[in-house]
Amino acid sequence: MALSDSHYNQDMIDGLLIDRKELLNALTTLRRNSGAKGKTLAYLYYELGHLKIQAGRARVTVKAEGAWPQAVSVSAVMFARASLSLPKKDPLLLQFVLGNLYIDTLSFEAKKSKVPSFTEPGPTMAPAAPAAAPAEVPERRKMAAPATKRDALSFPPNASSKHLLLAALERSPEELAMAGLTGRVEKATMERNRRITKALDQLSLYGVKHSDLVALVEGRLKAGTSI
Repeated sequence: MALSDSHYNQDMIDGLLIDRKELLNALTTLRRNSGAKGKTLAYLYYELGHLKIQAGRARVTVKAEGAWPQAVSVSAVMFARASLSLPKKDPLLLQFVLGNLYIDTLSFEAKKSKVPSFTEPGPTMAPAAPAAAPAEVPERRKMAAPATKRDALSFPPNASSKHLLLAALERSPEELAMAGLTGRVEKATMERNRRITKALDQLSLYGVKHSDLVALVEGRLKAGTSI
């Protein structure tokens, strides 16, 4: 099921809507690969349309919609075991309320946390074979032209939501993060969703869906001036 077509109103909740199958796969991966024990914590945070979860030796990413302003931590063992008893609803609503993390009707004790750096151990390497003598490189190959780089993003504090949304369509999450725009783009996206919800109050009678209006808005943005 498309998240934007769900029975939940994702524009009016402080939480995330997640496809049940994708969340089940992510929790199963954590349970099998994280190596979590006893007091190991799982950290959950949200960036540009994706819920990111890291615990022990594992890190997973799941597409999500909604608002998740603060990273939280929860027992990794208990959270991963939710894969064995996920509610049957689709999509599922993930919320953090008053010290508890909820997956629909399931709940876990949780708290706001800073996300520690993640270092995944690399694979064990077999002994390397003796290196062959390097082949002589023709001079013309050494003088390859440098790759063309796009201009760095820079927006004034009063930049409109329109320009921020256009930047999100044309630039990568890494470029947005380097420009310090991640939070502003998230707020602009939430404002767009609130406006779309108001429009749906009048248009849903004709079969218009949230995803239809998102596509319309993005098309009009792309028809304008590029960033």
